[in-house]
Amino acid sequence: MRLNAILDFVFPRKCLGCDREEGYLCSLCRDKIQFLEFQCCPKCRRKQSDGNFCSKKCGENFNFDQLIVCLEYSKSNLISKMVVQFKYRFSEELVEVLGKIMKHQLAEFSHEFRNEDGVFLIPVPLSPGRLKFRGFNQSILLAKYLEKNFSGMKVYDCMKREDGSEQQAGKLRNERLKNLENKIAMKEDSGENLRAKNVILIDDIATTGTTLNECAKVLKLAGADHVCGLVLARGK
Repeated sequence: MRLNAILDFVFPRKCLGCDREEGYLCSLCRDKIQFLEFQCCPKCRRKQSDGNFCSKKCGENFNFDQLIVCLEYSKSNLISKMVVQFKYRFSEELVEVLGKIMKHQLAEFSHEFRNEDGVFLIPVPLSPGRLKFRGFNQSILLAKYLEKNFSGMKVYDCMKREDGSEQQAGKLRNERLKNLENKIAMKEDSGENLRAKNVILIDDIATTGTTLNECAKVLKLAGADHVCGLVLARGK
């Protein structure tokens, strides 16, 4: 019997929403998930149908062009529990649950480019130390799930992040900017040509958008035309 099957038998997985022994997300809690029905300007958070910046002024100092958010986020809600279980407690099995959430919102708000061929799904990179500690990059797993469910989209793991940067959680915007400055770059052997390409940048949680912005800067310098951030949730 596989180790995971033994562990599931001895320690049944409980729903993160209600503790029912029906996997990490039971059918009742799954039905209660409330997807965001509209998107907001990434800067001022004014209601926007597609997640684009509402004005040229709001778009100043941002390198990505669009931000699609799936769910509302708070430190104690269901999505935060799922993300913590997913990446801090090494539960890769949650990729299908979270992948379906991303799939729903990507289908809903990516009309501008979804049907074009050659759209790259690019995961936000982890530092080598963080990757070694965690064992996987959750953004790559989510990107691979989307690749399987959308024709014309391809995972392209082309960026790297140096070990000098600390975790962004809990930092103010200026601290986040300084923490990531010159820490993200294209891999030397990345191979694919990004010139004039549409890119979907995959991450789990965004707050100020600093990480997405630094990644988008690198991708734009590599030739990308349109960079859309896609995140499970965004904090305040």
